[in-house]
Amino acid sequence: MKKKTMVFTLAGAITLGSLIGTGTTFASSDDTAQQTPQVNVESKTVVTKWLQRVADYLGINIDGKTRKEVRKEVRQTIGENKKEHLYFEAKRLGISTEGKSNEQIRTEVKAAKQERKQERIYQAADKFGISTEGKSLEELKEEIKQARAEKKQKKNDANSN
Repeated sequence: MKKKTMVFTLAGAITLGSLIGTGTTFASSDDTAQQTPQVNVESKTVVTKWLQRVADYLGINIDGKTRKEVRKEVRQTIGENKKEHLYFEAKRLGISTEGKSNEQIRTEVKAAKQERKQERIYQAADKFGISTEGKSLEELKEEIKQARAEKKQKKNDANSN
């Protein structure tokens, strides 16, 4: 479970890194071998320390590859794990995957998550004694937010006395 979470965290980081761009930092100490990026001399392409760590974590060998090739392989590896994560989520939510396409499973997972979210909102409203009749989920969320703030304020007031 932790590995899957880490893979998706890395996927987000890679996406963010590709949007922002990757920079390199050079060490000022004698231990430059660990802190400087790996340079592929043939293509003059720099594989950043961060990208190297991601590739190492995913078990990707970066020797002789350009940064573009490493990034492509990292994205491909993460993409393969997305399918595993989808099936894991479906199983966790009690959704059968037999004979269904990934898109059908994704739709059912999304609907199940939305349903669970609504249930939690109704449970929280019940907990705070908020009437749910004729109110949208957004209205309920706002009232729950206010009720939590009031409860917290009362607790803080009681502690200050």
